[in-house]
Amino acid sequence: MILPEGTFHPDKEGYLRLNGAVKPAVLGDDAGTFVYHENYSLRAGVDIAHMRYFEISLFRVKQRHDKDWDDLVRLVMKAYERIPDAHWTTFQAVYGAPEGTFLVFSPLKSLAESDQAVRHRHG
Repeated sequence: MILPEGTFHPDKEGYLRLNGAVKPAVLGDDAGTFVYHENYSLRAGVDIAHMRYFEISLFRVKQRHDKDWDDLVRLVMKAYERIPDAHWTTFQAVYGAPEGTFLVFSPLKSLAESDQAVRHRHG
């Protein structure tokens, strides 16, 4: 991540050298602060140490559509509750991203799980 000018870093000199080396190879970067959203997560307590991959989905909810989003998430969660291995963790942006931004992390033990999820979604 490129350190904004005037920002404190414990090894600012070393960081700036690294930043200078990385900058030519990086198109850009972004950062934000997100908070765990328990009501939008399904069986989030997985053994993360044994997960090797993540499927990460980004959702941006239109302004004044919070209720629609909430209803949709509840509907999806109700459907996926019947699938014992379905699990995901949802985080909501609180800083550094537009209002209504959600990140959904679905941890996977293997890429075969991703293939299975795609087949399930697309029939």
